[in-house]
Order: sequence, then C-alpha cells, then structure tokens
Amino acid sequence: MRVVFRVDASAQLGTGHLMRCLALADELRSKGVEVSFICREPSEHLCDDVERKRDYRLHRLTQAAPQSDAEETKSILSRERRVDWLIVDHYGLDAQWEQQMRPYVRKIMVIDDLANRPHDCDLLLDQNFYIDMHARYENLLPNQCRKLLGPEYALLRREFKAARKDLKERNGKIRRILISFGGSDPTNETLKVLQAIRLLKRNDISIDVIVGIESPNKEQVKKICSQMQHATFHCQVENMAYFMANADLVVGAGGVSMWERCFLGLPSIVVVTAQNQKDAASAAAKSGAIWNLGWHENVDPAMLASTIHRALNSPNDIKRMAERAIRLMENAETSKDSRVVEFLIEKPVLKREHYRLRPITEEDLEKVLTWRNSERIRANMYTDHIISEFEHKEWFQKINNDPAVACMLYEIKGVPAGVIHYTNIDRRNQKCEWGFYLGDPDLPKGTGIIMGYLGVEYAFENMGIRKLYGEAFAFNRASIKFHRKLGFVQEGRLTKHIRKNGQYEDVLLFGLQHEKWLSFKAQLAHCVFHIPNE
Repeated sequence: MRVVFRVDASAQLGTGHLMRCLALADELRSKGVEVSFICREPSEHLCDDVERKRDYRLHRLTQAAPQSDAEETKSILSRERRVDWLIVDHYGLDAQWEQQMRPYVRKIMVIDDLANRPHDCDLLLDQNFYIDMHARYENLLPNQCRKLLGPEYALLRREFKAARKDLKERNGKIRRILISFGGSDPTNETLKVLQAIRLLKRNDISIDVIVGIESPNKEQVKKICSQMQHATFHCQVENMAYFMANADLVVGAGGVSMWERCFLGLPSIVVVTAQNQKDAASAAAKSGAIWNLGWHENVDPAMLASTIHRALNSPNDIKRMAERAIRLMENAETSKDSRVVEFLIEKPVLKREHYRLRPITEEDLEKVLTWRNSERIRANMYTDHIISEFEHKEWFQKINNDPAVACMLYEIKGVPAGVIHYTNIDRRNQKCEWGFYLGDPDLPKGTGIIMGYLGVEYAFENMGIRKLYGEAFAFNRASIKFHRKLGFVQEGRLTKHIRKNGQYEDVLLFGLQHEKWLSFKAQLAHCVFHIPNE
C-alpha cells in the first residue's frame, strides 16, 4: 500500500499541519505502508525532520499558485507507482485541485478545519470539536464521502497515548507552568506570557518555555528566560508529552496542540493566533475544557497576568477544567492504532455469523469462573473476592430460576470469549440493567465493541426492552468509553457509592433508549463490522 501526503509548513504557516500528518504517517508505516511527502519549499530544519530523522521520501514543489501546484503534483504522482491514498492537508487547495489528482490516485483524503470550501474526496477528517460539528460540511462534499468528525479522530503522536496511560490525577494546584505556542510563534505570544509572569512576581512557580526551531524570536525568548530565576528555556523538544504531563497549567495557542493538551487533561489558557483556531477554541471553552482569551491582538501581558493569577488562586476551577478536557477527549483512541488508520487500511468484512450470544450452560461454568476470578475482571467489579466453585454453582441455579435475570455467553466462531448479563429485568416498564466482560485479555482489537453491539441489539430486539442502563466506576475509563461508543449517555453520578480497596468510589450511571438505538444502529454496524450503512 502506498500513501502520499500533500502538506506545507513554514515559520509563517506554522508546523501543526505537518506534525499531525507525520503522526498519521508514522502509524501507517508501522503497518507496512509506504509513505512519501509533497511539500512546497520547506525549511532545512523541516526537511531534516521529514527526510533524515524520519526517513520519508520528500518531493519539493517550487510554485505557489494553485494551478502550478497542481501541475507539479501531477508530475510527481505520475512517476509514483500505484498511489492508494493521496492525503491533502492544505487550506489553499480545494475540489478544483483535487479533481485534477483523480487520474493519478485511487482515493483522496482531506484533512480540514475550516469547512469553507468544497472538496472532491473519499474521506474527510476534521478532528476539532464544534457545536455544529455534523452540519458544517453540508453541500461541500460528494455524497459518498465518509466524514470523520470530532476529537475522537484526533491524530495524536504515540508519546501522548503512552503519557495518557500513566497520567497522574490533577488536583488543581499549580506549581509548574508550561508556555508553548507551537513550532513558529510568529507573533511572539511567548514574550507576552513571560512579561505577564514577571508582573506576578511568583518565584515559587517553575516555568518551562518551549519554542520551535522555526521561531523567529527564539534568541530573544532565550535571553529573557536566562534572566528569570525559575524559567527554563527549551528549543525543539522531542518529548512534548512529557512536559505536558508534568505541567499543572499551560499557556498556548489553539490548533493541534490544544487537543494534545486536552487529551492529557492539562488545564489551558488559550490565545488564538490564527483564524482557523477561533471556532474550535470557542467551542472548547464553552465545554469548560479551556479558558479562551480570544484573538492575540486583543491580549496583552496585563490580561494574561490577571488570568494566570486567577488560575493560581482557583484550584477547584482548574481541577474541573482538567476533568472536562479529559471528558472532551475520552473517545480519542488511546491504543497505538488510531481509528483513522482503520479507515485507510481496508479490512476484510467481518461476518455477523462468526459472532453470537447464547445462554450460559452448566458446561460453561468452569471457564466463566476462571474469567470472573481473574484479577483483571475483579478490579472493576463491585464484589471482588475470589468466588468458590460452590458459590458459583449456587449463582447459576439462582439465575436459572429468576425471570428478572438473563446471562449470555459471547462466542467467536464457536469459541467462548465473554459474558453479558441482564439483571433487574422489568417487563412492566420495559427496562433492565446490564453488565459485561471479555474473558481473554488478548482478543483481537474490536472484539469488545462487537460484543457490546450484540448485547444491546439482543436487549432491544429479542427481550423487547425500551431502556437499557448500566453502571461503571468513575475510574473505569475503558467501561465509560465503551458505553459512550455504543450510544449511552451519562444520566447521573453516585458520589462515594461503593467501597473498593479501602475507599469509597464514585459510580457513573448510563442509559440508552430504544429510539436512539434505532437511529444509531446502522452507523455503528458500519464501524463494527465494516459493512455499508443500510
């Protein structure tokens, strides 16, 4: 498989577009995909990053006008062997340019943030959060184009996914501030923030200042940092996730890095430095995930100092911001493979007949007991003692005689793989509670969501249930994400509800109505089984 990226980066344009394309390229290459880049006159540093450090083939364009760009790009593509995907991340290119590429590639993917021009593409990615996210591209795309919209499709480097797994809980207290305005920062917002921090005269706060090699102001910033007792200057770091994970507050721009910060639950004061950041920053602020100071020309050191002072004295607000940032990004993929890669690399259709639910029988009890007593499963259960064989058989006899309980075994090609149990089945009000677990921790990716799909489908279409509901510990991020991916909404929170490992834990309540399932089922079936929507 061969993929070609068309993307530009410079001190004027910034480096965010290239960085997110490189994150996707690295994932594709790990799958054996051959990747190359087409860029217009990148700087020597950017060439070094793409060609020498990452070892990608780089084709350089010399012309800026769209038609000249198209002619040069077509010439390069014509010399390439079969190109499966052309991925375009460029605000200056639209459907007219893309149509000219059609004879040279199998499919086209566009990465966009603006929704301000038509595209001729097979796949569109907009990883930003907007209030009107699903309506922004109406009448701008071909009917057959698949849209990947929202932070759940964010292109995140693997270092951020690794940092998320070991993330410490933020308590709202600020001891370390990170200042980072991307790879170039042409308007020198970094200087404003340093001036603001000087106004505060808080020598008890450690400051990390990160600039990119493309920054025209890096020497000035370095000099000012050397004059501040607790400020440390860093240039072109390779471990940004480390700095974000260890900071308590960041002051930075919108754009790609804003989603990286939200993914790590890092409270952010955002200054909008480009037009394409405005709407996403506004939407993120409305969700409570960031504090947005608005357009950079209207932000001065005094405003920054006042906002940072407020943050230093509002630990509860800062903790709440961290929680909402995590919540905004909780559907973003934390495994090493992003969901975008799944759409680019064609998979064989998974056949429904390979997966099924059936009632648990006495022959299944030994295997189910082994699963249930594993530390991995007990860690997320309300009752976490080791269950005896006698106790297990008593449970089986009880559920067989209780019309308010049903317990199903999940099978893949006839091999047991997990359990779904329905309890508190209320025929009068047509509702019931559910629970679930996969038995084997090493099952293929996607196995769990298929089990969930079948479990929800069984409740609504076989049991005649109107509402399905469930519970999850607030610390069980996997279960929370699983419920939301299946269409459940959070309906409540029980504070300090269940005693677990010597302390009382919060429990989240989730519900799914039959009407929502009917509207959501076809879309989910496509994602789960890779089959067309009906």
